[in-house]
Amino acid sequence: MKVEELAIKRFNRFGREALTNISERISLRAEARMKNNINYEASADCWISINTPQHWLTVAEKKVIHSISLALMLCTNPAEEARQRNLARVQERRERRKALSLAA
Repeated sequence: MKVEELAIKRFNRFGREALTNISERISLRAEARMKNNINYEASADCWISINTPQHWLTVAEKKVIHSISLALMLCTNPAEEARQRNLARVQERRERRKALSLAA
């Protein structure tokens, strides 16, 4: 089974909210690992700038995060969702203005 097919099956099985929560929990675990090991001394001066929670993910966590990211990219359309939210706000604003003009 291709990685893309697995990601789509995962999205269909768990849904957007659950996958987002899983991804967030994994990120929080990696961040906690990083904070617990912050006393690590690196020879490079730029250690702080390159030390991110992503560097503290396990191989399994990296695979899950990749699959979740892929599922969200393939199964959602954030641009269209944002456009729909904007249109809904515009419509709400028009209705409010119309109600105010009728009340006056």
